[in-house]
Amino acid sequence: MDMVGKNIKLSKLSISLLKKFDKRPEVQVFMLKKWYEFDDFENRMELMWRILDGDDLDDKINQDIYSYIIKNEGKFINKCKQWYGEKVLLKACKSRLSDNSISRKKDWIYLYAAIGASEKEEVLTLISSYINSEDDFVREVANYLIATKF
Repeated sequence: MDMVGKNIKLSKLSISLLKKFDKRPEVQVFMLKKWYEFDDFENRMELMWRILDGDDLDDKINQDIYSYIIKNEGKFINKCKQWYGEKVLLKACKSRLSDNSISRKKDWIYLYAAIGASEKEEVLTLISSYINSEDDFVREVANYLIATKF
């Protein structure tokens, strides 16, 4: 393995260790700085999940991450399938969406991940249940997904 590979592994490990502290404002600032500095998909993908754990996430940050996912949709969906397992992707997304320990402001990313599941009718039903979400951003993403993916 070359040094670049080692740096990526170390970076992923470092990012995963931030989960315990990712709601702290100074950690959020650090992660956001790094997210905007990184230009590679792997590091940005790791960081965005931790960033989205933040309680006071600015709408611009949500929009920036959302735009990045739209531009890298294929990579995003493939990575979600790798992480959760292709056969259980929808189940994993539903589990996250019903987990009360996860901020509802993060629902949009699980809806987006769900489009990679093979059970298209169930995915459509799931996403449709969010088109009237109380959260403006979640509602926007749900409506976008229905309009463009089904």
